[in-house]
Order: sequence, then C-alpha cells, then structure tokens
Amino acid sequence: MRSPGAGGGTLRRGSALVEIIISLLLIGVAVSSVMSAMLSTSLQSGRSQDQEQSALCLNQLLQELRNYVTADISPNPDAPGGGGASGWSLPEDTCGNNCWALAAGKHTIDVAQAPTACANATAISYLVTPVTLNNKNTISQVTAQITWNPQ
Repeated sequence: MRSPGAGGGTLRRGSALVEIIISLLLIGVAVSSVMSAMLSTSLQSGRSQDQEQSALCLNQLLQELRNYVTADISPNPDAPGGGGASGWSLPEDTCGNNCWALAAGKHTIDVAQAPTACANATAISYLVTPVTLNNKNTISQVTAQITWNPQ
C-alpha cells in the first residue's frame, strides 16, 4: 500500500522506523566516542598529578641539598642542620649523622622522614658524583631518583 509523499512521491510503510534506528545508531557511536575521550582524559589527569607530585618531591630534595654546598664541612653552628658534625648531614639521609649531605656516593632518603610532598614515594635516593672541570676544579653533580607509588 502506498501513501502520497511530501513531493508527490510515495513512501513505504516502516521507512520512518528504519531512519529512527539508523539515527539512534549514529548517536550511540558519537556518545561512545565522547565517553571514551572523557575516560582517557581522566586517567591521564591522575597520572599527571602523580608526575607533578613526584617532581615536587625531588625539587624539594634538591632545593634542600643546595643548603649544604660549602667547602667547609667542619662543625659550625651556622650549618643547615645546626651545630656539631651532624649539622652538615641531611636529616632524612640514612648514611648517619656524620655524613656530609654532598659526600660522593649514593645516598638513600628515609621515606618515613621525607617531606610531605613525598608521601607516595616508595624509595628516594640521590647520587653525588665528583666532576673535574678544566683539569683544575672539581664540582659535585647530583642525580636524584624516585620510585613512586601511584594512588
């Protein structure tokens, strides 16, 4: 059975239903792609927050180590950690009280005593390496490493 169409043509019965189903499928594809993009963005946001937090933790450590740059590591009341031999050791460093914070070698930070920015860190360490410049002056290069436990 045929009924007259808008332009004088004919329409078949049920063609509107097919058009509705096709439009619903297209809408479903569009919605699923938008939801996928939103989920991907939220996962990336969590990762970037962890990266920012770990970078802040390492930045605090390196900033604190700048306080220990000196040629005189003798007991001094003006030392960053106070008077006595322990004044030049980093409080969180597991090497002990008489260990200069920038002594050559690997230093491990006690995570329980680390700054609050390092709350999710599972391990923090830094390596101090002497580097000779122009065959005269020796400086210390510090390389820090962190193992992070994402939330």
